[in-house]
Amino acid sequence: MNFVQPIRDFDKVEQMKAYLKRKNRRNYILFILGISTGLRISDILKIKKEDLLKTHLVLRETKTKKQKRIRIPPSVRNELIAYAKDLKDGSYVIKSRQGENKAIDRSVAYRILRAAAEQVNITE
Repeated sequence: MNFVQPIRDFDKVEQMKAYLKRKNRRNYILFILGISTGLRISDILKIKKEDLLKTHLVLRETKTKKQKRIRIPPSVRNELIAYAKDLKDGSYVIKSRQGENKAIDRSVAYRILRAAAEQVNITE
């Protein structure tokens, strides 16, 4: 997996959000979860519907195996709750189109975000 640099330009972040919101709601949620919580993609992909309905995400990090409790910012929380209402109980938030209830793969998430970055002219 490639090493990924953070987007340091606020305007570029807003352009990415706007692009992803227009293209695909699931991918938009993936992006805002990442930028608002600072979680690794492997941890974001494990989040289920019930986790979004709380004020904090509580999870065990995949890489470090540490327990982590992260506050969901109120500005993002409303969008996450609205998105979660359309999901079935127990569903992964970043759900794959293949399989009944399966999260997308890390490599798929990387390709989604990479394609969006190219659309808004974010280079490495």
